[in-house]
Amino acid sequence: MKFALDSDSDSGSISSSETDSPSVKSTSSKHDSTSQIPNPMSELGRRIREATLEPESDDDHPRVVRRDSYDSENEAADLLDVASEVSSVSESDEEPVKQVIPPVIRNVPAEQGVSHHASSGASKQTMTMSTSRSLHDLVTRKAGVATLRDESTQPSPPELFARRIELEALTNGQMLINKRMALIRRAVSEEPTVSPDSAWLAKQEMKREQDEIARLMQAMTVEKKERAGALKNKISGLWSSIDVAVSARTKQATEAQHRAEAAKKLEEEKKQAEAQRAAQVVKKAEDERRAAKEAAERRAREEADLKREAEDKAAEEQRQAEIRKKEQESAITTTAASSTQTPERAALVTAVTQENQRTRTMVHQRRGSADFYRWRLEQDYIKKNIHQPVKTNPALKGSLFKIAAKMRRFVGQVTNKKSVIVRVTGDIHKILCEQLGRETSAANPAIYKTDLPVAYLYMTSRLAKCLIEQAEAEVSVKADAAFPVAWVVLGLLVRGHASFGPILFSRLAKKCPWVVPHLPRPDSSDPAAIRKAAGFDVNETTSSFVERMTGICTFYFAILQTSLTPLISTLPIPPTPQQLLDLVIPEFRLPRAWTWLRSILQPRTIQHHPVSSLIAAWLRVCGAEVMRTYGPAQTGKLLNLVGDKASLLGAESTASRERVHMLLDECARKGSVEGHPRKMWE
Repeated sequence: MKFALDSDSDSGSISSSETDSPSVKSTSSKHDSTSQIPNPMSELGRRIREATLEPESDDDHPRVVRRDSYDSENEAADLLDVASEVSSVSESDEEPVKQVIPPVIRNVPAEQGVSHHASSGASKQTMTMSTSRSLHDLVTRKAGVATLRDESTQPSPPELFARRIELEALTNGQMLINKRMALIRRAVSEEPTVSPDSAWLAKQEMKREQDEIARLMQAMTVEKKERAGALKNKISGLWSSIDVAVSARTKQATEAQHRAEAAKKLEEEKKQAEAQRAAQVVKKAEDERRAAKEAAERRAREEADLKREAEDKAAEEQRQAEIRKKEQESAITTTAASSTQTPERAALVTAVTQENQRTRTMVHQRRGSADFYRWRLEQDYIKKNIHQPVKTNPALKGSLFKIAAKMRRFVGQVTNKKSVIVRVTGDIHKILCEQLGRETSAANPAIYKTDLPVAYLYMTSRLAKCLIEQAEAEVSVKADAAFPVAWVVLGLLVRGHASFGPILFSRLAKKCPWVVPHLPRPDSSDPAAIRKAAGFDVNETTSSFVERMTGICTFYFAILQTSLTPLISTLPIPPTPQQLLDLVIPEFRLPRAWTWLRSILQPRTIQHHPVSSLIAAWLRVCGAEVMRTYGPAQTGKLLNLVGDKASLLGAESTASRERVHMLLDECARKGSVEGHPRKMWE
């Protein structure tokens, strides 16, 4: 609240201006300077309010009330006199002051409060404070007091004492009131009068200051944000520098570690390479030594076989010569004694002739039987030394089964195209070399019954089984499927897998004895044993048996007639003729086709069911290649022999026998055997 005292009257009037703020400050400018304005919450303001305001009380005590104005200055003076008389009744020095002070307070309200500038042109409102009773009541009471004084002109001693005390109290109270009124006038007189211009100027100054303060605050806010951003950027840059430095250090350390590891690895690889080279040199020397030893042993065996064959051949020729000599002697004797021949002599000649024929037949049968039982021993060796160790090792068996399934898929992908055949052969060759532990070639082959890993031999046996099963399933239905599989077999042989040949032929002899050819004799006369010895499966019909045997033999004939020349062109280094003899066993060479047909025509085998179908398959698959190799003259002799015995072929196979007659008639008419159209790859 803002106060100002008017000095026009003796009683003094105080003007006040209420503001919204409890604290009051004076504003000054270059046009109008003001002093500090009393604060209503200060001690002076509090006493002014206590002197001018009095709460309601009993009727015996006056009440201070607010009035807008007094009628005159005399009325205000009368009010002061009445207040002086009333104050004499009070027991304290402070209460009379509160009851008798009738200052005139002018309230000058400000639009924005003391902290803001007063609005220009605003008129001051004057508010005077008075007691709660009207001025007339107080004057009437004063007249009543004067009347009482006149009536008691002669007071008693106690009354005099009381009057004296009252007078002293009144005097002291009046002095105190005057003193306080003087202080109030002095305080109010020091307050400058605020004119409308000065208020407007103060308001403008205040507004300017507020604007300046707002600008300063805005500038400070902007500066704060800029500093915060700069600090943030600086910190971010610092951390980025730290990260870059750390990354650089880490990268340097990592590169150094990698260089060290690379150097260490290079050194280790160098040592390993040196060790491998040394091991390879030792291994190569060992392989060469072993190969030389094996070659020497093989040559010795071949020489022994050749020598034995030569001896057998010489013995056979000697026996044949003796037989011919006996026949000639018998013929001469028969001719000389024809006129005098007796029935006993004729029976003797017939018996000698039949014995000679049985001798020749036994020679051929003994040779076929020897071949069959030799491969029967090979089957026992494979079962004992290859299959049995794998079966007793479940882990090895499981891993090899997965690889065998992979090879089976490769075999199923074979077609008669050169690219497919070469690719499949290479894939199987890679798998076998992985199991062998080294790369094979014609110069470094894997010879059978040498120090070879069991896993490698087992995989070759599984491959042979897979090929035979495909021949049973597909070749028996369509003969064209035999030729691409035959290319794969010979492709593996010329790539150094020499052990694959004996294993494959031993399995062929086991599944189909007719590839030898030989019909083994069972140990008993049981029909089931006889059927099993002939190659029948359990509960297999004769037609199914003939079809299956024909498919396997067709696969075998396709191998016999396949030329190695196209395969050699697919190898990086062509093998020598001697290496080819070491890689391909005699059972897979073309001369075997001639001996097979000659052996199948023996009396013991010619009358069985599959013989006519097998001879027809031989003519379709091998006939053209045999005639091209041995010439029409020699091949014609062999075919004439087949024709002579065609009536004996498979007594129960009429259709197959007729097919053989048709093929022989066609060969005789054309003078050659027509080759199979799909025997060469595309």
